[in-house]
Amino acid sequence: MCGLMGLQHATSACVSAAQAHKCPQLAQLQLQLLGPSAVGVCCQKVTEAEAMVAGGVRDVLLSNEVVAPYKITRLVALAAQGARVSVVVDTLQPLEQLAATAQEWGTSVDVLVEINAGQDRCGVDTADEAAQLAEHTSRLSSQQNGSVNFAGIQAYHGGLQHVRDPQQRAAAVQAVVDRAAAAVDAISSTAGLKCCVVTGGGSGTYPLEAGSGVFTEVQPGSFAFGDADYAKNMQLAGQQGEWQQSLWVLTQVMSVSAARACVVVDAGLKALSLDSGPPVLLEQPNVAAGLVAPPPGSSSSSSSS
Repeated sequence: MCGLMGLQHATSACVSAAQAHKCPQLAQLQLQLLGPSAVGVCCQKVTEAEAMVAGGVRDVLLSNEVVAPYKITRLVALAAQGARVSVVVDTLQPLEQLAATAQEWGTSVDVLVEINAGQDRCGVDTADEAAQLAEHTSRLSSQQNGSVNFAGIQAYHGGLQHVRDPQQRAAAVQAVVDRAAAAVDAISSTAGLKCCVVTGGGSGTYPLEAGSGVFTEVQPGSFAFGDADYAKNMQLAGQQGEWQQSLWVLTQVMSVSAARACVVVDAGLKALSLDSGPPVLLEQPNVAAGLVAPPPGSSSSSSSS
C-alpha cells in the first residue's frame, strides 16, 4: 500500500471505509496495517456492518442514513452485542426511532449529524439545522437513558476524491472544511455541545481534512486496492497517483485479430466497472482498453477488449 505511512502518521484518526470489499478479514488487515490511528471501519449498509461485527470488527460507523425500522433494529442489535456503533442522521424521524429502539434493547448508539458538504446528496443544509438536530439528540439521550449519544458531525464529499488538479482539490476541500467548522461552532454556541468527532474525507483528499484543524477523523478506503481512476489524480510534487495498485482482475485472451489490432478477453461488464473509465492493463498501461460494440440490432453482450 503505497502511501500507507502517511495514513499511519496522520494527525486525525482513521475509520477505514470497508464498502469496497465488504470483507471483515480485509478490514482487520487494514486496521492492523494502519496501526494506532485506526479506530474502526465505516460501512454504507446495515448488512455490511453486520458482516464486519460478525467477523470481529468491534467499531463500526454507518456513514449513511438508516430509516427503515427493521434496519434500525438490526443496527441496534449490533450495539447490544457489544460493538461500538455510530450512525449518521439528517432528520428527526429516524433519530427518534433509533433512540426508542436502542432504549428497548437496553443499549446505546452514537449519533453524528450529517452535513451537506456541497455534494447536495444527504445532510442538513445549514449550521443552524445541524445545531437543532444535535440538541434534539442530546434531549433524547436525557429522556431515554442514554440510548443515543451525540458524538459529532460527518461532512463527506465523495465527488472531490477524483478532482485531478491538487490546487483545485485543496480549494474545494477548504469549502467543505468551512462548512464543517460553521456547524461545529453553531452546535457549540447554540446547543452547548462539543463535537468530539468531525469525520469525512477519503482516499483522494484525506491529507487535506486531516491537516485542517477541524476534522478529527478521515475515511479513506479505496487506498487499500487502488484503481485506474485514483491513479490519475495529480499530487503536489507533480507525480500522478498516490496509491500503488494491489488488486487486479484476472482475464484470459480468447481471440486475437492482427488485422484489427485487437484482442478480446473473457471479462465483460459483469467483471469490470466502467463508471470511471475503461480498465487498464497491468503491464501495458498505455494500451487502450474498451468494449466491443455488438452489431446493430444485436442483443449479444459486450466483451472487453
